[in-house]
Amino acid sequence: MDNDETNAGVRYERKDIRLGCLLAFMVVAVCVIATLGYGVWRFFWWQAGVQQEAKRSPYPLAPALSAQLPPEPRLEQLDRMAGITSADADKSLAAKEKALDSYGPTADKGFVHIPIRQAIKAVAGKLPVRKQPPPPPADQRGLLEGGQSNSGRMFRGPLP
Repeated sequence: MDNDETNAGVRYERKDIRLGCLLAFMVVAVCVIATLGYGVWRFFWWQAGVQQEAKRSPYPLAPALSAQLPPEPRLEQLDRMAGITSADADKSLAAKEKALDSYGPTADKGFVHIPIRQAIKAVAGKLPVRKQPPPPPADQRGLLEGGQSNSGRMFRGPLP
């Protein structure tokens, strides 16, 4: 029996895959991947230059960015973040406290300073104090029928 005559409506491919087309596709895919890889590598190389330029010192005469802190006196936050405890700050505070607890001349002519505790005792009852007005009675400006629900919120007395 002849297969062509008995199954005339059935068709099939003689070759499933063409080797030349497969090799051409693979060569094109490798070229595209290589081109994309080179492009990504160039982008990162360019980006590194941009970052290096951005980190460069804004002062053209400076050879490099300085890692040293500025000279004393510095802001406390810089000292605190760097973990530096300044003995000068402690000495300064101790000197100020000693000045507050002692007698001595001042920069103003004809004046002297006295210890702070003695100064507080001297002026304790002599400074003018404003008189506080007495608080209004609790029921003077409260809600009408206070304690019960009042959706109208009507107040007693004249409006301020």
